[in-house]
Amino acid sequence: MKTISFALKIISFVVLILIWIFTIVNFKNLPETIPIHYNIEGTPDGFGPKSTIWFETTLTTALFLFLMYVSKNPDFPLLNIPQNIKKKPILTEFIVSILLLIIMLIFADVN
Repeated sequence: MKTISFALKIISFVVLILIWIFTIVNFKNLPETIPIHYNIEGTPDGFGPKSTIWFETTLTTALFLFLMYVSKNPDFPLLNIPQNIKKKPILTEFIVSILLLIIMLIFADVN
């Protein structure tokens, strides 16, 4: 399970790097105003400057670093999982690694 956790973290890191590369490469092609919020039907209903994309990319990096830290600290107070799982650090690391990959994929899709 430790190997799988490591592989999930590597995949998450690669997704993070791809998010940064995609943002850097495509930033100059963005219009000055971009949609930053969508309604339930998928229609943009909020707009902002194209520089807001850097906030999203930086937030993704911060979440990545935070979850990497949490995966190494099963007793972290904000980690809301059952105590019987927290007693097994390898299982905790595995669960947080899955969460990390899911979050990276969601932010990649948003980006």
